[in-house]
Amino acid sequence: MKKLIILYSLFIMNITLSAQDTLYYYIYKGERKQVEINYNYLYIVSNSQLNYDSLFSKHNYEIENFKEGEFSSDIYKEPQYWKILKITNQLLNRTQYNQLISELNNDNIDYFGPVIGEQFPVALSNYFYVKGTSIN
Repeated sequence: MKKLIILYSLFIMNITLSAQDTLYYYIYKGERKQVEINYNYLYIVSNSQLNYDSLFSKHNYEIENFKEGEFSSDIYKEPQYWKILKITNQLLNRTQYNQLISELNNDNIDYFGPVIGEQFPVALSNYFYVKGTSIN
């Protein structure tokens, strides 16, 4: 009985660990497609224009400002600032990426998002998009 419980626990842990690799996906024609995250890019939305160099300096990461912008909406009273930052001096793995996000998280940062793509990086936002169809 003890061996059965251990085997069952290992089986469940294996499923859990493999599911963590497929956190990001989309459905296309009824098929689940995995999205590969580019761990050397960060998408950050903030309620103020932050000095990102100072945030990254203690980690010895060199960053490049890949893209940036500003937006406002009825939800936010103040303008929101977004940036896609590229880490240029190291290749990060998923663990390092998640650790960096947890260490950078502060009150001024509203959202960290993953970036997909190598040649043409695209940030995944915290907004949910739905494609509607006409009833007619």
